[in-house]
Amino acid sequence: IPLPGSGWTGGILESLSIESQSIYIYSYYSGANINLYRVGSKEDDEYVLDGDFADYPVSFEEISRPALMENAKILEQYAIMDGIFPTAFGRTDENGVKVFEGLIPGLYLLSFNDIEIGDEVYTNLPILVEISEE
Repeated sequence: IPLPGSGWTGGILESLSIESQSIYIYSYYSGANINLYRVGSKEDDEYVLDGDFADYPVSFEEISRPALMENAKILEQYAIMDGIFPTAFGRTDENGVKVFEGLIPGLYLLSFNDIEIGDEVYTNLPILVEISEE
């Protein structure tokens, strides 16, 4: 999975990085709610959905940026519709940072709740990221 770049950020998310078994999220805003779901794993160089997401009809035959963005949106909708409890969740701190640490290898979905500030509502598209073996 390519790291998010142009087209993945904006809205709530400023940037993110993956270091070791951790995901570092940098937001423009403090108090941004973020849900993290482990949705799959990598088997023989192919992504396979597992756990609560195993039966959803999502294909990873194409791993282009548009295809991954579409898969992230679909998986987020399934998580919301079926009430899947996130693997981890939290809020960005006063500096707009949230770190998810100690993650096992796999494919993860980051889902951001909208933030309302005054009359403005800020949103972010969901993102798929991979935590690989060290």
